[in-house]
Amino acid sequence: MNAENTVGCFTIVENSKGKILLVKRKDYPVWDLPGGRMEKHEQPETCAMREMEEETGYRISIMCKIGEYDRPQYHDMQYIYSGKLLGGEPIKQGPETAK
Repeated sequence: MNAENTVGCFTIVENSKGKILLVKRKDYPVWDLPGGRMEKHEQPETCAMREMEEETGYRISIMCKIGEYDRPQYHDMQYIYSGKLLGGEPIKQGPETAK
């Protein structure tokens, strides 16, 4: 991976009613899956769990990898996971999330 590449990890977490947890981003005013950029030397699953807690306040475990989304023309790779809620307290607003 060179300096131009970006790699990110996002997680789908459903509640008992089948609703998916989303966050409202601050940089773009859209609702999105919790996730973000992977840090240097970080494993994708670790990135997904860290990003979930940073953006929502919830701790999760990774159930499985759903897929990879590769956009080579943009030097961009995204990993998508399914996760299970373990606990935590929701944050109302964070550095990257508005809601």
